[in-house]
Amino acid sequence: MEKEKFVYRPFNGVFWAIIAFLLIAYGALFLLLRNCPMQTREIVMLAISVCLVVYYFIYKYRLSRDKEYDELYYSKVGGFSWWYELPLHLCNINMFLVPLGILFHNRYLQGFAFFIGPVGAMMAILMPSTSFNNTSIFKERMRGYYITHFLITFNCLFLAVIGIYDPRYSDVLPIALVGMLLSFIIYVFSMILRKKGIAIKANYFYTVEPEENKLLEFFHRFIPYSFLYLIPVFILFIPYMYLLTFIFNLLTGR
Repeated sequence: MEKEKFVYRPFNGVFWAIIAFLLIAYGALFLLLRNCPMQTREIVMLAISVCLVVYYFIYKYRLSRDKEYDELYYSKVGGFSWWYELPLHLCNINMFLVPLGILFHNRYLQGFAFFIGPVGAMMAILMPSTSFNNTSIFKERMRGYYITHFLITFNCLFLAVIGIYDPRYSDVLPIALVGMLLSFIIYVFSMILRKKGIAIKANYFYTVEPEENKLLEFFHRFIPYSFLYLIPVFILFIPYMYLLTFIFNLLTGR
């Protein structure tokens, strides 16, 4: 057993230490950027996004050489393949949606990242699979997993904090529909990978099976069909997005 003070579990001391560190870091960044022109804020966010994408692929490469993780996961799916590591999950797809939303000034991409990106990343953080839970945060796979997911969470929220994206009630329903359509497209892509034998356990956006995710397992018990069990999740997204918009407007005095 690793030394207890370094072991990561949701809501333990290590979890809160990471939250506190990132709050301080992003708080300091906010103070530095608050009086800067919008172009400067966008450049900083783009730079952070590029660094995160580069780190993500370095982390996945290192993960492919992790013998322990190979025994825990890759050996069950026929070995490491980049087809399993494409950034197409609800969390890591936002590594690309954030910079694309900024570059093209597309508020729906920005809104999807702001509203839904943190939910996907926090689901991974709070409901990790066995491979990423109850072990030292200093293990390479643990560092990579939590650095990427925590930074995705904070990056998505930071879009609104520094004023690049301003949440509006009119965005909610289009973003929910875009999310459902995107999920279906990714579901079809996952099924093609499975049927063709390219990646027999492909499960992007958790559209095929819950994979130890407690929330999705709950819905899957009542709707035991691929993709369809996600529909209640998207329905729940709607009041959540309205509530988040209300809170944001309340805090900013809009």
